[in-house]
Amino acid sequence: MTCTHCGQGRVSPSGATAAAKIQTPETTEVRSWTSLPLIDVTDIPEDLDLIGGSNKEYQSWRVPASIFLGGVVNSSKYTVHQYTPIETAQVKPVYFSNNSVGPQPAKAAADMTAQALAIVSDEDKETTTLMVSGFYTFSRPHMYEVGKTYYTSATNAGEVVSVKPAGAYGQALFTVIDQLTIAINVSLL
Repeated sequence: MTCTHCGQGRVSPSGATAAAKIQTPETTEVRSWTSLPLIDVTDIPEDLDLIGGSNKEYQSWRVPASIFLGGVVNSSKYTVHQYTPIETAQVKPVYFSNNSVGPQPAKAAADMTAQALAIVSDEDKETTTLMVSGFYTFSRPHMYEVGKTYYTSATNAGEVVSVKPAGAYGQALFTVIDQLTIAINVSLL
């Protein structure tokens, strides 16, 4: 099998979805993309590099994947010793006030903007796990619409809405990737 379009100066060679070209000074091998490993978006290694291309001398360069994925690749989670009730297969925006010991439900308002998302509360009602960024996968399908970005609610503390609230305090919290996964990136104000 020969590739008539690969490596002739095209950015996206014809047939790129069907074949991958692997070339060294001695040989050229073309094989199906299905033989290349696939990486799950929710489990990307921190040190993942992408091949940036090659020149006529068969030299290629590596580019860190984090450049293309917006910097933070994996999640930042932490646990607080304070119980915050969370509905099943949902998340809750929270903030920390100066006079409270634990996370409080956040709202799109002054002094109540979200600092994190509460994602899990333990069964003993003692701790809550919070996330600020990264991918979170629910154990069962969530209620959010795939492809939408969710914001803090302007009317109900601790709730999220799919339409950005008017005013300066509407902040993006997460984008829905699929029926189980959300990409959290709490936009701090």
